[in-house]
Amino acid sequence: MKLGWVFKSCGFKEVDKKGMVARFNLPIIKADRLLPSLSKVSFLNKYPSRIEGKKQKVAIFIGCLANYNYTEIGDSLVEVLKELDIEIIIPKEQKCCAAPAILQETSILLRLLQSKILSILRAFLMR
Repeated sequence: MKLGWVFKSCGFKEVDKKGMVARFNLPIIKADRLLPSLSKVSFLNKYPSRIEGKKQKVAIFIGCLANYNYTEIGDSLVEVLKELDIEIIIPKEQKCCAAPAILQETSILLRLLQSKILSILRAFLMR
């Protein structure tokens, strides 16, 4: 995602800390469309794969937007779980939550992503 951060600073400009707009015309993005800003450090890179806790165990499947754009959602979740002394597992191999495929009704891509998500969650359950 470091390339994304570099492209962000070259291809987009921040707008009042509310998001970003393209600096030049892009074929798939309407002019002046406000996009969510990318965080400098992704949620998955910010935390270790396991955070100790004495109570239950919870796995966080963060999804693309919360991983790259809205990292404060994951930060808040980690903060609450730590306060409750719950063990946190963050599978680093997670990639996409499949929301774009669902929204675009791309069934082949959706099946592939669902399969990947299920294999990650099965691995967690077997631990």
